[in-house]
Amino acid sequence: MATADAGHVPDDAELDVPEGTEIYRCPYCEYPLQTERLWILHLGIEHNSKMDEAQRARYEDEHDEETHDLFTLHVKLTVVIILLYFGLTYSYMFVWS
Repeated sequence: MATADAGHVPDDAELDVPEGTEIYRCPYCEYPLQTERLWILHLGIEHNSKMDEAQRARYEDEHDEETHDLFTLHVKLTVVIILLYFGLTYSYMFVWS
């Protein structure tokens, strides 16, 4: 089994990238990413000290957007769980009372 630093692809890893697929490769570790957004987030997390100012500014923007997206997801999941809880509670009250 290959060992590597967290977030980096081991030298003997077999990555299956379909032909004709546009990929973004990390210039530092050759890690393939599917979107430019993931590429910028990868650079900011794994290679923060090697980034220039333009990349760092872009990373900050993408990180803020990613944080907002995760917050929105958490709010939606919380609402669904609360509605499910109350729906099951009310249905239990009407069926068993």
